[in-house]
Amino acid sequence: MVNYDGLYNKNFYGKKVGQNHLSEQKLRFKVIENGTILPHKSIQNYPTGLGGILDADGNYLEESFVHHGVTEIYTPEEEIILSDTTVIYFNMICHIWGHCLTDSLRRVWFFHSDFYKKYFKNLPIVYVPMWQGILPSFAELLSILEIDPSRLIPSTQPTRFKEIILPDESFFETTNKETGEQEVFFTKEYQETIQRVRDYGEKNFVPLSQKKFYF
Repeated sequence: MVNYDGLYNKNFYGKKVGQNHLSEQKLRFKVIENGTILPHKSIQNYPTGLGGILDADGNYLEESFVHHGVTEIYTPEEEIILSDTTVIYFNMICHIWGHCLTDSLRRVWFFHSDFYKKYFKNLPIVYVPMWQGILPSFAELLSILEIDPSRLIPSTQPTRFKEIILPDESFFETTNKETGEQEVFFTKEYQETIQRVRDYGEKNFVPLSQKKFYF
């Protein structure tokens, strides 16, 4: 039995808890030619900010934002830097720990895939910092997942790259066509990502102090 009495919307979460959120979607990746990575920027309609990828025609790729449902993107006022480089898009990193465990890890599966190891392992990795760079706690999490945090390059200026490798999301949102509600799903690759963290924790477990902690 799941007790969700303490949640602010019992009816909503009571319905969600009973759903199957595991997706059988097969994950792949896209190659965006002449795509532009935009840094984070707050605007009036989206106070949490915007950032992500524009394709060669200037169309916004919704899956490159930290959340789906964004239909507006800012027009960069700065000069767009041109780069003759192929990069991998990691994601937008938001330093709210819940988002670090979900949204910020949604493309980690790609870095453990055979095609990454065979074809892409030496490419630069670009991410969009929402507020800051990579904090020590998230850097440690990346290291646990066998990703060197020093390889991640922050997007601080709009830059058009020769190619952007955009892995599919292993944790993603869709809109239910009947109800119009946002629904969240994860794939087996996301489960494998989380299991890597669990395995590390079990292997490196250090007992805590016997002191009581009060919150």
